[in-house]
Amino acid sequence: MTLVELLVVITIIALLMALLLPAVQAVRETARRVRCTNNLKQIGTATQTHLQAWQTFPSAGWCWGNGPDPNAGYREDQPGSWVYNLLAYLELTGLRNMGGSLVSAARNSEVRKVLEMPMPIISCASRRQKPAPHTFVHSGCFAELERPAVISPTDYAGSAGSINVAVPGMLTSPSGSFSMDGYPAYRLPESQREQAWIQSGGYPIHVPGVNDGRRINGVIGILGRVKDDDVPDGMATTLLAGERRLWPEAYSSSYCENDQGWTVGFDWDTVRWTASQPQPDYTIPPGFNPGCQSIFGSAHPAGFGAVFCDGAVRTFRYDVNLNVFRALGSRNAGDIVDGAY
Repeated sequence: MTLVELLVVITIIALLMALLLPAVQAVRETARRVRCTNNLKQIGTATQTHLQAWQTFPSAGWCWGNGPDPNAGYREDQPGSWVYNLLAYLELTGLRNMGGSLVSAARNSEVRKVLEMPMPIISCASRRQKPAPHTFVHSGCFAELERPAVISPTDYAGSAGSINVAVPGMLTSPSGSFSMDGYPAYRLPESQREQAWIQSGGYPIHVPGVNDGRRINGVIGILGRVKDDDVPDGMATTLLAGERRLWPEAYSSSYCENDQGWTVGFDWDTVRWTASQPQPDYTIPPGFNPGCQSIFGSAHPAGFGAVFCDGAVRTFRYDVNLNVFRALGSRNAGDIVDGAY
């Protein structure tokens, strides 16, 4: 073979590789999307089981100052996240019960392992090859627990509705101020609990003149009080959870939407709203910290996955009609859509 022939062969091989590489990458991305779809399907199935067991959707916990408590049960008594509330229904009962039979320092040591635990079922392969924790740098939260060295992120968020609400860190009752850095609401006298619920956005009960404003109108929210009949818009047209947009430069580090992990109570790390247009990760410019935008999205270029309250999983294009998208986030606004989205 002459030198010219060799060069021709090398050129042909290079051209073939250039043609095949995008196809290979597309196949890999399709496989990663299938994995995300499967994760969301399992979350939907687990939620259905939770509904049957507790007659409510999984609670998003209390506030950003709180971590999980294996002895606190479910619904309004559980300070930890909606994912933590689903563990037993995701065949992860052992993880849900870690520390539950212990007390004091021994208990907290076991709960710390939960805070640090990577979770494949809430991890997107398009962002990282496998779930992995990153350094915990937040100055607060997880009070009354052993401070973790690392936390593990979630790539999926529960739908808190179509109206952005504040992520609270405090409950107020008529008798004074109750910090959420610990478990004070769990210790409130029964006569004060309802007032505390009202003042923290005590949905879905409407108290005229008290919580008329920016109430949580999704199915995943504080205290876990949403029941089947609190979703008059319909299970098939109400969003349960979906992939959340993240800053690509902070997939494995902390910023305000990725600094407390999957176990923390109602927080930007664990919930999202449909108030804004969903966007892909890659639209965040290099070097630009987007802050807490609290929107849905993903690392997938074609769209992001979401699961509905009836367990159906669908992919949304990023240019989905915003009015339709908002309607899908609310459970009780009467803005029912026909499924053409």
